[in-house]
Amino acid sequence: MSASTEANIDAFYLMGIRVNSQRSTPEFYTFLIEQQNKLRPLISNGRVILFCNSMQAEEALAKAGIHTKLKSFSDERNLYLLDIAGALYLLNQENQDHNQKIVNLLDYLARTLTALGIPLPPTFQILSELGEHLDQNPYFADFLSKKPFQREQAIDGIRWCIGTLFSLSLILFPSENTPTLASQSEQEPSIIK
Repeated sequence: MSASTEANIDAFYLMGIRVNSQRSTPEFYTFLIEQQNKLRPLISNGRVILFCNSMQAEEALAKAGIHTKLKSFSDERNLYLLDIAGALYLLNQENQDHNQKIVNLLDYLARTLTALGIPLPPTFQILSELGEHLDQNPYFADFLSKKPFQREQAIDGIRWCIGTLFSLSLILFPSENTPTLASQSEQEPSIIK
């Protein structure tokens, strides 16, 4: 990333990614970067940058060629939570998405796969249609029951997208010297909309 591109960054949004339904805190973090009123994922050399400890934020940005000092995080309550576990549970067991877990996940996956140049397989076109539906209406049971197996196809599509995302990620693991937050294990992050 050039210095001129770096200078055009308007904002960084810290994202927590929760994969395990047994945890209340994220297992991974990344950033959405706002440039010229557009959001893009944190990517370097065709790989999404994920990190396991929020204290690695500057290191992750540096991997993408963005050299900056961030305010230290006093806690993680002000992060944008991408709740993969919650979205898959809702899609599998429920009929509504009032907290926008599914639509937020679909938006991030679409944004990231597009930035990586990976098209959604035609089989999973249901995800685009589901996202458009959820933008207007949090109730999705009727939408998914229009054709046989649409719920299952949507779940399979999200799993394919998640597998693709993680297989194309550079995951930064903390070193022994990486500081941790006392709040990391117990506090529930709030969702910023």
